[in-house]
Amino acid sequence: MPSCQSGPEIEYPCRWQYTIIGTHREQLRDLIEEIADSRQYTLCFSKVSSSGKYHSFDLDIEVRCQEERDALYQQLICHNLVKVIL
Repeated sequence: MPSCQSGPEIEYPCRWQYTIIGTHREQLRDLIEEIADSRQYTLCFSKVSSSGKYHSFDLDIEVRCQEERDALYQQLICHNLVKVIL
């Protein structure tokens, strides 16, 4: 019987990309930069919704382990400016 894996095997450290969607473009950018602070990262504005309410940024960041990747996600998603992270 074949075994099922819960997800891909990831070798750390590695580059990880998040697409962060939220409101208030400049404040959202500042928040992402503050959270990513001491890590190597690139941040690029991606899109704005047709209504102009939502903005997305692509964050490409180096993470050293699963725990660091999860902690970064939690720091971002818990903020009221952030609506979705892909």
